[in-house]
Amino acid sequence: MDHGKIRPVSHTVRSGVVVVDGTDVVRELLENSIDSGASHVAISVAFENGCLDIEVADNGTGVDPQDLAAMGRRHWTSKDLKESKFGFRGESLHAIMGLCTRTEIVSCRSGCAWKMHYIGTTAREKPRQCAFDGATGTSVRVVDVFGRVPVRKEQLAVEWREMTAKLSRTAFSVLVARPGVTVTLERNGVRVFSAINQGGVAGIVGLLEELFGLRDVVEPVEARFEDVDVTGVLGADVAKKCQFLFLNGRPLENRSLQRTISLQLGRQSALYVFDIRTPLQESDLLQSPSKRVFSPVLFDKIKAVLEEVVRRWTDKDRAGRVQKKARRSVGLSHFFSPATSVVLDGPSIGRSRVVAQVESKFVLVRIDDVLVALDQHACDERVRVEALYRRWTASTHTVAVHIEIPVDAGERERFARFSAELSRWGIKWRQENGLVVVREILALVAEKDALFVQTGVLRFLDDLASKRKRASASGGDWWVATAEMPEMYHETIRSQACREAIRFGRTLDHDSQCRLVSDLARCKDPLHCAHGRPTCVPLIRWLDR
Repeated sequence: MDHGKIRPVSHTVRSGVVVVDGTDVVRELLENSIDSGASHVAISVAFENGCLDIEVADNGTGVDPQDLAAMGRRHWTSKDLKESKFGFRGESLHAIMGLCTRTEIVSCRSGCAWKMHYIGTTAREKPRQCAFDGATGTSVRVVDVFGRVPVRKEQLAVEWREMTAKLSRTAFSVLVARPGVTVTLERNGVRVFSAINQGGVAGIVGLLEELFGLRDVVEPVEARFEDVDVTGVLGADVAKKCQFLFLNGRPLENRSLQRTISLQLGRQSALYVFDIRTPLQESDLLQSPSKRVFSPVLFDKIKAVLEEVVRRWTDKDRAGRVQKKARRSVGLSHFFSPATSVVLDGPSIGRSRVVAQVESKFVLVRIDDVLVALDQHACDERVRVEALYRRWTASTHTVAVHIEIPVDAGERERFARFSAELSRWGIKWRQENGLVVVREILALVAEKDALFVQTGVLRFLDDLASKRKRASASGGDWWVATAEMPEMYHETIRSQACREAIRFGRTLDHDSQCRLVSDLARCKDPLHCAHGRPTCVPLIRWLDR
């Protein structure tokens, strides 16, 4: 049955198989750009008055004018299955056009650019010449994502808040196996990231830092078995979001492999990125409309190589620990005994006497009869974080901003209900055209991007509504007030204290060591740094005999 009124609806539903949110739209367009041979892709996303607009522009090979009219036609593609391409089904662009109100495509080859304008999947005109910034490339602008599916569009405001994090993962998945390619992202006109894969392990490390803010040390790993090659990095424990498997440039999601790696590592949150290369298998390319691979043809070989890679890494780590443990013990001096039961606090640290600095990392002090090691970075971080808390819990120094926050009825009600609490923390706002506009903010976060402030304000309202935080009167104890401070201020203060604190490797003279210990003793919580790590550890008892 092919009823005229039913067919367009069925096509829209079918499109949802490929595109389920705004991030999918960006991913499909980005992958098309990569498939065209682009070395630079610029992504721009904007959300205003409930409408999500997306533009992806590249410097790829472009499209011939005679092919422009066919773009978006279902099952039409110019891609070759024999090449390692993201897409070749001719589904994604058709799906995107079917879900959006309007699509504009501009493509340039040999310095001559042509433009097509679509309403839904219907071309409104023949290709016409236009200007284009560059000798070759393509720009696809999608206006009002999900504008043709109103029920689905209602969720865009929620998805918009998480879109940057999702696009960071998308960009990483595309770039990790493609050295020399640059992807930039702008959100409402503000640059979020500019990521490039420099190649090799250094390229992966650079992407982890730019896209996820991770600066942890990672170690290169590689192995080969017959026609399976694996290269990548393994690193310290971080969030689970930084565990990636790629097969021939596509995300590989296989629970068995992921479980095997986690079991071998002995921890669930280790950082790993593995780029797996095998001969191209047609069935690997056809397993998911999202271009993911779930059950690779060479699964057994891939699993064996990954087990070998992880085994080498864990054996090396274990060997280092065994070597330290195997050192010949000469026994404790009769001047020392274990100090495992010692309890430290501010007054006891105040009684300490500095012994020496060790390896430009730790300050050894004697507290009564106990030798204690102080982490100089953690100690200085604690001193600085409390100084920042004292300053900003009492500060009224605000700066003028203009940050628009799309809100629903419930969030609008919370702004009105907790207006006094927002004002207490320097957050001044007004309603404007159905939006909440933050017009003043505490100077502490003035340099943060709009997304950070948007998310932080909404999170503070959630904390107040759920009573995770309560109103605190100004002029009270700063230490009590910190518990009621918005989390975005906590994050900024902790980050600033960490950046400015004394680093490992810095040599301190005796007076500086004494001053650091004295400042730490006056802290409200001298035993933990800004992130909760211990500042000091009792080592041994010092017995005077």
